[in-house]
Amino acid sequence: MRVARRAGAWLLYLLGAAWLARWFQRRRLVVVCYHGVTQQPDGVPGDDAGLHVRAERFRRQLRFLRSRYNVISLDQYRQAIRGADVSLPPNPLLITFDDGKRNCLTAALPLLEAEGLAAAFFVITGFMDEAGDERPEWTASDDSSYLSWADAAKMASKPGYEIGSHTSSHQWLPSCSEDSLPAEIEGAAHEIRSRLGTVDPALAYPWGARDDRVLSVAGKTHDLAFTIDGGSNLLGSNPLEQTRVNVGDMDSTATLALRLAGITGARPPSRPPSESKSTTAAKV
Repeated sequence: MRVARRAGAWLLYLLGAAWLARWFQRRRLVVVCYHGVTQQPDGVPGDDAGLHVRAERFRRQLRFLRSRYNVISLDQYRQAIRGADVSLPPNPLLITFDDGKRNCLTAALPLLEAEGLAAAFFVITGFMDEAGDERPEWTASDDSSYLSWADAAKMASKPGYEIGSHTSSHQWLPSCSEDSLPAEIEGAAHEIRSRLGTVDPALAYPWGARDDRVLSVAGKTHDLAFTIDGGSNLLGSNPLEQTRVNVGDMDSTATLALRLAGITGARPPSRPPSESKSTTAAKV
């Protein structure tokens, strides 16, 4: 079945379906959602969903994105939706990462810089230490450990790279109590502001989960927030429900192209998997 799906994807891709769909949607912003990049040649053990993309595949994906889209920074998009004198290029695309694993610094960032592409990184503030491993080179432990605040400050100091919030402890937000929900959303935002000097950190909902109550709390501290519903965004769409497209290690050029063009896609799980802070690959 998987072979047949891949063959079908390549057929649609070679017939130009992705090109045609991308042309019709050239005024819409596509946001991609990654979760990590690993230098382990066989991928991260236990990462059955392929959330951590192998480095060479990630390099190829970045080059594909750069050849088909105009990659912008989160700040460029923020200025555009605020009505500032900033216009988006055709086929704009924003690269984001969820969870804040340390391989974002040691494996993903060097490849992004080599290709000259901006990105935003959404961190889980409660999982971050003051100062962690200071080694600049990737090690296998980076695939399971989290960025420290020192790491995040280093990344945020680079032009085009921004740190946003993935909440305080990565809870299913609609199930949070009246007391814990503000701590998850507002508490994380305040900590990012105070530690990194970020004026307007964006938010990525864990698993994309939100309801009217979550949106109300998010709107008090964020003017831009992202789901993982798939699809693309028009200027003027709800800034607290900006859609993103999940990308992973299992994506070929064809499946990547078709998903970004909105021809195919997979929705996130309806409920979070059973997990703990030490789980390497379950977070979304």
